[in-house]
Amino acid sequence: MVRQSKMFASMKKLYESKMAQMDKQMRMTREQRDRLQAQIQNLGSNVAEEKKRLKEQLLSKLRVTEKQLDALKRRQGEFEKLKRLQARAKQRVRVLHAAY
Repeated sequence: MVRQSKMFASMKKLYESKMAQMDKQMRMTREQRDRLQAQIQNLGSNVAEEKKRLKEQLLSKLRVTEKQLDALKRRQGEFEKLKRLQARAKQRVRVLHAAY
């Protein structure tokens, strides 16, 4: 009976030790899971913030490019107007030379 009692106590200690190890491992695994979930959420928000920042940069570049394009269109219109004036002036010079 004493032997069975010692065996039972030994088995109980072994069982309690294994349970404590399993509890510790479960706690560590949960902590790791929580850290990973936090990292994933941070990554998601970082990606969203990065996308927003990139979009703002691209929109800014687009506005600058549109302004440049408008300026170039104005200059092109002015150049076309000058070409027409120059053509008219040459035509008048020819008419004047033909008249003399």
